[in-house]
Amino acid sequence: MGNLIVGILGGVMAGAGAWLLSEAPIEVPECMPVSPAACIFAAVASPIAGLVSALRKTPLYKRYTTRARRHIELDPEQAVADFSQALETAPEKERAGLLKERAALYEKLGLEEEATRDRLDYTSAEGAYETGRGITQLFGGDTDVYASDRGKEDRKELVAAGRAKALGYCSKCGGVVELNPDIRCPDHTSTKPKAVRFVLPDEVEAAIPEVLSEYTKERRTKRNVLIVVGIVIGFPLLCCIASSAFNRFAPPMPGATGTATQVATVASPSSTRQTSTTLEPTVSPATPTIIHGSDFNGANVMNVGWLESGSLLVTLKVPNGVEGNYRAIVDANEFTCEILEDYPDRLYCHGTGVKAGTQVDASWYLEGVELPVYETEITIP
Repeated sequence: MGNLIVGILGGVMAGAGAWLLSEAPIEVPECMPVSPAACIFAAVASPIAGLVSALRKTPLYKRYTTRARRHIELDPEQAVADFSQALETAPEKERAGLLKERAALYEKLGLEEEATRDRLDYTSAEGAYETGRGITQLFGGDTDVYASDRGKEDRKELVAAGRAKALGYCSKCGGVVELNPDIRCPDHTSTKPKAVRFVLPDEVEAAIPEVLSEYTKERRTKRNVLIVVGIVIGFPLLCCIASSAFNRFAPPMPGATGTATQVATVASPSSTRQTSTTLEPTVSPATPTIIHGSDFNGANVMNVGWLESGSLLVTLKVPNGVEGNYRAIVDANEFTCEILEDYPDRLYCHGTGVKAGTQVDASWYLEGVELPVYETEITIP
């Protein structure tokens, strides 16, 4: 209703200003942007704004708060009841101010225990110490740190005055103990207690199991966090250690060897036979040497494997293609080389006399030429 009255009065004044500007000989300085039209607009808008404000529903907790403040002097007990009703519906950020006002009212009524409980709740409420927060922010300080420090000091004062008790878990004592005004165990002042809780003197016995339960929960949470951190950090470290140990103690591999099953067709002067064999492609660590013939540029040993007959088959791939008759010398043993019609870029050389599991020299010769056209080292599977 007050907002509506203010709006109506503002409209009347704006209307009077419009009349004066239009009828009375009043000169308005150019620096003042005032005109009859502007005053007429204000005369209409002001009552409307007041009406809207009056019709807007006031939150329930604000109505209880307003009534409680009116009853502080006339009916303090009713004021306490109204503050309690306001606290039930007030937003979290508004509770701190209501707790502070109700605590002061309890002090006035001589209800020390109720006042202490409200003061304890106030020290940890959101929005507490609002005035000090504003000053701290003005000077560039951390408002949350300020509120936390003020809350600690106020709780210490209540404990020192005997109006509240501080309980906490002491790891040296192995249990929940009553703390001194410095919030330390009386017997172990250098040990910081865990799961600290502030209660009224007659609530100590009931609060001890709750403090112990809270400490157990904190310890379990901390342990779980350490386990997760250990897994996240330790698992990759163990993998690195295992990989390093394997690379250090595993027997050296002579080459990059894989196993592939392939059907190799070997043609002989008398007949053509198809033999199934397991070939192990081998990459020799030695650098191949091309002695003669430009056709063997880019040549490489493609496969080395044993035939079912017991002969060793060495396949040399020549990207540019190969023509003519060739022979191979593998570890001083002569091998017969053949070119298959379907694979004109490969020399299939087979022979015996080579020991398995060794690394030997291999050379390829064009028939009638003493110098090798290609030579390298190969690993015999």
